Amino acid sequence: KKGNHYVEMINLRYMTKSTLQSDYETYTRISTNVVAVNSQDLPDAQSSTLYGIDPSSSLKRLINDDIQSNELIQDGFVVSQYLKDSLNLQIGDELTIQVGTSTMNYPIVGFSNELLENNLFLAKELVNAQFDLTPDYYNGIYTTDTNYQSPDIVSRINYTQSIDDFSQILNVSSLLIGYLVLLSIFISAIALYLVLLNFLRSHQTDIALLRVIGYYDLEIHKQYYLPVALSALISFLISIPITYKALNLFLTSIMKEIGFRLIVLPKTSDILLALSTLSVMFLITFFVFQKYYEQASIASVLKRDDTR
Repeated sequence: KKGNHYVEMINLRYMTKSTLQSDYETYTRISTNVVAVNSQDLPDAQSSTLYGIDPSSSLKRLINDDIQSNELIQDGFVVSQYLKDSLNLQIGDELTIQVGTSTMNYPIVGFSNELLENNLFLAKELVNAQFDLTPDYYNGIYTTDTNYQSPDIVSRINYTQSIDDFSQILNVSSLLIGYLVLLSIFISAIALYLVLLNFLRSHQTDIALLRVIGYYDLEIHKQYYLPVALSALISFLISIPITYKALNLFLTSIMKEIGFRLIVLPKTSDILLALSTLSVMFLITFFVFQKYYEQASIASVLKRDDTR
């Protein structure tokens, strides 16, 4: 994630205010539930994690890798992109979260580009005050090395290693998707071939007659080939937004299951590549059938029809 400048993120079992080395930064981590948005109770409480961090933090920059953006958490919640998409939140919405037996209400002041988990960020002073603790208490540490040791460590996340592992997963997924795309192109090519075959065979006699009475190839192309080409092109263009929306719906449906949000954006280069592939397939098929009909005589076509 852009904005994470720590080496490790360490969660502790208890709240403490032990002195740390000067380049470490602390945070408070609390499990919560979002129970209402704009005073409207949610049908099902959304489990989330509240992080209380220092507004001057340089190791955890919430928005656009900008240290100054952290000052927003003194006035309200900065919400992860994952939670934003889960609840369709907007800046200015007021969230009510349940912390133990009490609740906290703050407006949303920004969104962090975190695609993992339902996270909320607030000034550590405000979070700790909920438990009558001073701001120097913490139960989490952002470190600049891997040297911190304590018997109270619950978990430690090496950010660089996590990114590498996640990148490997995405690389494997991309490879599988690439194979699926190639398989789709192959199946599409066969389908296009069969459609054209059926279309041209159904008009075989007409095309042969037109060639006999003196129609030029261009005139025949306009009457028989051009409509098929335009239909294929229009179908392709229509399929782009439909496929994009369907894919986003699919990703949204599995977002809660896999625990992170995937973003799929159509690239102009990909669309042009797909269009070029479609055009090449059509042209190859077109020239194959044109060659076939150039060699077909009206007599052979009529004779074939008579034998059916």
